[in-house]
Amino acid sequence: MSSTTNINLELSTEPKSRVSRFCLVALVLLEVGFFGFYGLSRHGNYLTSLNDLGCFDQAVWGLLHGFPFLITTFFNEPVSWLGIHFHPVLVFFAPFYLLAPTVSWLTLAQAIAIPVAALPLYTFARRVTCSDLAALFWAMTYLSSPFVLSAASWDFHPVSLAVPLIELAFLAVEEKRFRLLVVCCFLVFLCKEHFGLLAVGFGLLWLLKHHEPGRAAGLLLLGGGHVYLVMKIVMPAFSPAGQHLMLSGGQGQLSRYSWLGRSLEEIIANLLSHPEAIGQQALVDRGGWIYLLLLLVPLLCLPLFAPTLLLPGVGDLLAEGIIPV
Repeated sequence: MSSTTNINLELSTEPKSRVSRFCLVALVLLEVGFFGFYGLSRHGNYLTSLNDLGCFDQAVWGLLHGFPFLITTFFNEPVSWLGIHFHPVLVFFAPFYLLAPTVSWLTLAQAIAIPVAALPLYTFARRVTCSDLAALFWAMTYLSSPFVLSAASWDFHPVSLAVPLIELAFLAVEEKRFRLLVVCCFLVFLCKEHFGLLAVGFGLLWLLKHHEPGRAAGLLLLGGGHVYLVMKIVMPAFSPAGQHLMLSGGQGQLSRYSWLGRSLEEIIANLLSHPEAIGQQALVDRGGWIYLLLLLVPLLCLPLFAPTLLLPGVGDLLAEGIIPV
């Protein structure tokens, strides 16, 4: 009797599941089409800018002409973009530039990547809530977020390519697929220099959820090693200042982290020795609390009820939202 009831329940929920998936795919395709058209139209009407779309276009062009990651807009000499930001993911656009050297590839990639992230988000939410409607609600919340819409409508940034990978990483943790999680982390590492902190957060999440200290420690070492390798070895080798430009002084807006310290070690030491003073400056003096409110209030502060799921994003939240000027 119970098995018959379970079969009937599955049959009754299957049509709802198909409808919700259909609605989600339709919304994703709609956003992909809209932002693809919008982005190409902006560029065709001279509304895109040198910073940053022109920089990324030049960096990809340089890969094909003997000047890898070339950039000439910030200094009076040609330098490598890897000395400013770590975006080796741009290498994947080189074959497309062989077909046609146009920024349209970058614009379309962003127009696809950001909306498509709703698909693994839907699957993740469905596993957590056991509800198709709840999963559709959270996917639609993501697709209609002002932050998401703003990012998708602006000029291309490589970090946008990391969004679906991060969502897929969350799904990998939920489904206990460690290899998939590691692959997602490696791909995300190609998008920004501090994204190793995401792997550290995913390591902590894996430990709390699956109680496997060995694999969790592996993710911690992987993420921490990436940050150290990129910040202390790779970027200083290409930087005209001999270190990450945002840690050096006298570079205007590029020196946004210099108030924390002039090296990675000094920043870590200051964070550990003066957390209250830095928190005061970041949250109060520099208006970080407003940024947090803008993130949380539209979601009714619901993310605070699942604090462990926030762990992978803490590093990026500090790096991009609270600490910078």
